[in-house]
Amino acid sequence: IKPYKVVLHHAQPEVIEYAYENGLTPSIPIGRKNEFEKAIKKPKVFVVESDYLDDPKRPGAVITPWGLAKRIKDFVNKNLLSIEDVHRICVENLEKIYEIEVK
Repeated sequence: IKPYKVVLHHAQPEVIEYAYENGLTPSIPIGRKNEFEKAIKKPKVFVVESDYLDDPKRPGAVITPWGLAKRIKDFVNKNLLSIEDVHRICVENLEKIYEIEVK
């Protein structure tokens, strides 16, 4: 397994740098209690996840994929993330993990 191809799912913001230094790519949920807000203050070596739950009995239990895009846009509009940050988190880091080119 190549370094950074292993994703540390639901990583806490506090372990972002440690995980990356040890060959893991942290994945940060955007919908849980300010975790993403803490993560964006760290190096942009992580990916974001929505953890979408398709369960009609639990509406709103987690953020939807389209809600994730809206939240990221809100962070950009509030100048908490730059376009370059978003590109790194949402494109470059995924290209690195999956060895693909996103167009």
